[in-house]
Amino acid sequence: MIERIRIVALFGSRVFFGQERANLETLTCLRERGCEVLCVIRDEEWPELLAIRKDLGCRGIAWAPVPYIDYPRKGWMLHAVRRNPGAFIRSNRALARIITDFKATHIHAFNPFLVANFIWALKRTDLPLVYRCGDRLALHNVFFRAVWAFTRKRAAYFVADSAFVEKELQGRGVEAGRISVIYAPAPRREASAPTQLPLAAMAEGAFRFVFVGQITPNKGVEVLITAFREIALRHGNARLLIAGRISSWEGDAWARALRDQVSADASVGARVHFLGFVENVADLLRSCHVHVAPTLTDEPYGLVVPEAKQEGIPSVIFPSGGMRELVRHEFDGLVVAQRDAQGLTAALERYVTEPALASCHGKAARASLDQLGVQHFAERWHAVYRKVGYSSEVSVERGFDER
Repeated sequence: MIERIRIVALFGSRVFFGQERANLETLTCLRERGCEVLCVIRDEEWPELLAIRKDLGCRGIAWAPVPYIDYPRKGWMLHAVRRNPGAFIRSNRALARIITDFKATHIHAFNPFLVANFIWALKRTDLPLVYRCGDRLALHNVFFRAVWAFTRKRAAYFVADSAFVEKELQGRGVEAGRISVIYAPAPRREASAPTQLPLAAMAEGAFRFVFVGQITPNKGVEVLITAFREIALRHGNARLLIAGRISSWEGDAWARALRDQVSADASVGARVHFLGFVENVADLLRSCHVHVAPTLTDEPYGLVVPEAKQEGIPSVIFPSGGMRELVRHEFDGLVVAQRDAQGLTAALERYVTEPALASCHGKAARASLDQLGVQHFAERWHAVYRKVGYSSEVSVERGFDER
């Protein structure tokens, strides 16, 4: 047996969404259980990356910057073609040195593109790879199918965020004995000031619905607004708060257009409030009565649902993917079988006309966290790393290092 688990985590994401937060929580819990953790992060100086470094430091997690390749997308194709070959060689050499210097016993990964970034180094070390699968498998082109084929063989163990993800892994050739399902708790967030809500949203007697997440078509935000429009016509006290990044970046063009369209709508413009990015999500949830997550696609796991549960408010969801595992219909929330605005309107109507029901379901939601087993999250993750033990000397071929 190894004396101490020493984990090198591939953590080169530029963005910080639910997947990144869940993995940061995982690594923090492992460090608190006595593991040494080193995150291999991007060496760029983007504000988002500086924020990630600050968060890692606050949690006592060490980090090492290395180059990462860029995904070749529209507008960046030429940049990627020029930069990626050199970045790939430098990053793989760097990882080989980090593994040796850190005396790593395990590698932690959760993103297929980050695995592809280090595929050369991962082929040349026999350290066990633990792969956390919190997203649906990326198999949409030849590149990602090849990366998955490598990951399936290379990973010693998989941890799925939900039974839905576990089933998908098994359907793609991973044996049941190499998978555990561990539901993630609400992530810890850096202490921040209370969320300032618009005065109109805080009017006396207001009943507040809240959405938290990426403002994209597949998250069902437009369907939610359509449903809320019907509620607003019938209930003057109803309010809808939408928290999610809306920046000048081209990727947020759909969100900007939706916000502008709703703001100009006389029927709902004064009662739908786009808050932008909110750091203190817990405070926002506490200020609301019902959380709504009408994801239209098969969501592997909705991290904001445990956050809502922790703050004692029920969730209204569509039965998409792993989301269905998080909410019991008519117990700690409502599951809308009819995935459209009409079905969602009926669910919102239940709560706005029966606020006592929302309170009752909210109390049940807080209690239901124990049923998900999140209180054993750290213990179960530590057990995974003990199970995938590594007792021999670290072996890394020197094909990357300069001689």
